[in-house]
Amino acid sequence: MTTLRVKEICREKNITLADLANIMGITPSALSQNIKKPSFETLERLSNALNVSIAELFEPKSVLCCPNCGARLQLVEVKE
Repeated sequence: MTTLRVKEICREKNITLADLANIMGITPSALSQNIKKPSFETLERLSNALNVSIAELFEPKSVLCCPNCGARLQLVEVKE
């Protein structure tokens, strides 16, 4: 599952998802659907609206996510 960082980027830029939808000229529900299954065109529109590169929309490869819920996982070294 590919996880987009749209919510995180919005928080960093102090805008809401509703604000982002308005900037893109779509409804918040359409934005939600576009984030779940983005086309390349959607990725371009998101990156332009957020003023970031398309690559920045994606989680870094070093971040592990739960395949069931998408939550970020943190690895902890256990010292014995």
